[in-house]
Parts: sequence; C-alpha cells; structure tokens
Amino acid sequence: MNVDLYIFDEPTSGLDPLQARNFQDQILALKQAGKTVLLSSHILSEVEQVVDCVAVIRQGRIVEVGSLTDLQEHAALRINAQVQDWTPFQDYSNFHQELNGEISFTVACTLLPKTMTALVTAGVTDLKVTPPTLEDLFMQYYDTGAADHES
Repeated sequence: MNVDLYIFDEPTSGLDPLQARNFQDQILALKQAGKTVLLSSHILSEVEQVVDCVAVIRQGRIVEVGSLTDLQEHAALRINAQVQDWTPFQDYSNFHQELNGEISFTVACTLLPKTMTALVTAGVTDLKVTPPTLEDLFMQYYDTGAADHES
C-alpha cells in the first residue's frame, strides 16, 4: 500500500530488539521516501532515533511541539566533571558528588559559558557535557511544577 501518511501506536511493544531495529529502519525508509509518519510510543529512546518533530501530550493536551534540537536548547544540560575544588558547584541543580570525586549537576544552556569558566577555575581535569535525552525533556512536563510549562 502506497499512502502519504502512516500512523503507528506503540508499534514496537513486545518486539525483540532486532525486530524493533528493523521497524526503525522501515520508518527511516518511509521518511526518505517523503512519507509522513505519526508515531506514538512510550519507548522514548526508540522515538529519539527517528524523530523530526516532537509533541509532548500531558493530560490529553499538547503542551510542547518542536524539533528535538529546539527542545534540547531550552532544557538543562547534564555536567559530569572531575575538579580539584567541587565546592563552587554544590548549589547547582541536581548536584551529586561520587566517591571517586566526580561531580555531576545540571545547568541551563544559557549558563554554560559561566559554568565553563567556573570549571576551569575549579581545576577541571575531566569533563562531559550531555544534552538532555527525549526522556529527560518529557519528564520535565510530568515532574513537579510541570503545570508551569502549560499555557
């Protein structure tokens, strides 16, 4: 069947990882053929592999729409670092210090330049900056305070 719009609701539920990967390949082939695919799924790591545009639905209402990149630009980054002095970061959101001395925290994209300067001053020896996953973005709308995101 050759149609312009394909709608899938939880299509990989119950599939083994190989068949789920085959399904993702088929979705990408449809996209390359110029077809539109509407995919509803709770397996966000799979959705992330094939998505062009994301719509977050909360309580039956669309609360956010955009490309994954656009949504990531408005969300917090995860920072993992080894530093000589961790004390300047203890008030950052989601701050954790591991036994091996690694620290982790989240920071808004707009504060990244200030944070990088602070990391250099603190004697950073290892650094990993990770953008939020689709699951991280999704959870922002379901965690406490999610109502603030709704219009």
